[in-house]
Amino acid sequence: MTAIGRIDKYRQGGFSLELTNDNILNGINVNVKVIAVTLTKIWKDEYYTIVVKEPIKEKQTKRIPNVTVRKAPVILIDNK
Repeated sequence: MTAIGRIDKYRQGGFSLELTNDNILNGINVNVKVIAVTLTKIWKDEYYTIVVKEPIKEKQTKRIPNVTVRKAPVILIDNK
């Protein structure tokens, strides 16, 4: 007897292979061939730069205003 099985949707956990002989008086010879393929992911650190665009801030030069005080003669007319 020959049996072949393939399991494609395996996610996690384990498998067991069970062989039974229904004949109590006679033993049987069994050849078992198991082929397993595992997928191994290899992770790598990769460095990258993030470009941040910032607006150019305009410099405003502020100064103290120059105030000059001048006296001028004023004629006042007093109407009483």
